[in-house]
Amino acid sequence: MIATDITSNFMAPNRLTIFVAAFLAMPYILYQIWSFIAPGLYKKFTIPVLISSIFLFYTGVAFAYLLEYVSVSTLLNDEV
Repeated sequence: MIATDITSNFMAPNRLTIFVAAFLAMPYILYQIWSFIAPGLYKKFTIPVLISSIFLFYTGVAFAYLLEYVSVSTLLNDEV
């Protein structure tokens, strides 16, 4: 880890911890949001929408990570 700012040695581990905590807590957060919204909707939509939202979140995270990896490797190496 290269320190380019006064607070970078302190902020990098904290930022990583916050992102990992949000990543791991996302199913619970989505469940809480859905349990607030679900009483106003039909009962048959409850479980499929909750499961699909969790799946789509993690798919989007994986897609963004892979897209970033490919773009950075392309910029640094000029080949894939």
